Amino acid sequence: MRKVFFLLPLLLLVSVLIACGGSKARQSNSMDLTEEKVIVPQFNADSAYSFIEKQVSFGPRVPNTAGHKACGNYLEAKLKE
Repeated sequence: MRKVFFLLPLLLLVSVLIACGGSKARQSNSMDLTEEKVIVPQFNADSAYSFIEKQVSFGPRVPNTAGHKACGNYLEAKLKE
């Protein structure tokens, strides 16, 4: 019985070492890292103000009210443009 308790951790240790001991030849360092340039549009304060003004014109946007649904439809239409 003592042999089993001694061999079980030893067998576990050997199996972990075999599983983790892969060869370094498989690893590839040839990843080409290219930095993509993100084009950020210019901020226009007048345009931002007009969008906010349009959203506020729908009135209170409490969920499931007419103002909420109208504002949602407006935003959906704007995003589809």
